[in-house]
Parts: sequence; structure tokens; C-alpha cells
Amino acid sequence: MARSQIDWGLATSILLGDFFHNFTDGIFIGNGFMWCEPSLAYTLAATTLYHEFAQELADFCLLTNHCGFKVWEALVLNFISGLSVLVGAVLIVAIEVPVEVTGTILAISAGVYIHIAGTECMPKIMAYQEGEGARTYLIAAILCFMLGAIPIGLVLIDHSHGC
Repeated sequence: MARSQIDWGLATSILLGDFFHNFTDGIFIGNGFMWCEPSLAYTLAATTLYHEFAQELADFCLLTNHCGFKVWEALVLNFISGLSVLVGAVLIVAIEVPVEVTGTILAISAGVYIHIAGTECMPKIMAYQEGEGARTYLIAAILCFMLGAIPIGLVLIDHSHGC
């Protein structure tokens, strides 16, 4: 069986964006353990891990279905990208980083994902509007987004920088 062409442009966007996103999740978790009560820090870590499950599943689907990677290649690349959580957590705990720098890193990370969603993912979702099962596909995409975003929003409702 012939191997399909790998879309390195999309794959690079996904993997670099995921690396940076995971790095900032590590910063988020590290800050939680440095500045917040232990119960809130563990809640932040658990919610972030839950949110990551949905996000990593979406990345895996994009890497295998749209970028042309084999399953094992997508798993390895996703795992390597996921290690940046540890890098972010260790760095934020090891060095004193001003809150302004942390906020800037988090804002850039959000911007990367908004860019990927708007320029790569949404056009692919919108392309299914004309095909069979378009409504089901769109509903599934919205539910996957909600699965990752709502838990983070719920944890942050009563969050303050003083924890």
C-alpha cells in the first residue's frame, strides 16, 4: 500500500502549536502549585489534564486523517510534544518569572491555537457542510471543543491571581 503525502505545513503548525500550548499548560500547573492552596492546585492540574485529553485527541485525528501520518508516528509525535508540559512546570518552579511574562506566554499560546483553528481546522469542518452527514460532523466538532474548553472555564470562574 502506498503511503500518502505528508502535509508538513499543517503538521508543523499542529505540533509546534501543541508544544507551546503544552508548555504553557505546564506553566499554568506550576503556578498553581507555587501560589495556590494545594486543593486548588490539584484541581487545576486535573482539569488541565482533562482538557488536554480532548485537545490531544483532536491533534491525533488531524495528524492521522489530514497530515498523512501513520498511527504510531502520530502517537510518538504527540507524546514528544506533550513532554513540554514538564518543561514548562519545571521552568516556572525553578526560576522566578514575573506574572506579566506568564500572561504574555499564555496569550501567545491562545493566539497560536486560534490561528490554527481559524485557518486550518474550520475550513476543513466547513468543507463537510455540503457532504452527507454534515450536521453530525459539525455537532461533533462543537462538542469536542466544549469538552476541552468548558472545564477550564468552570475552574477559572472564581480564580484570582492571589489564589
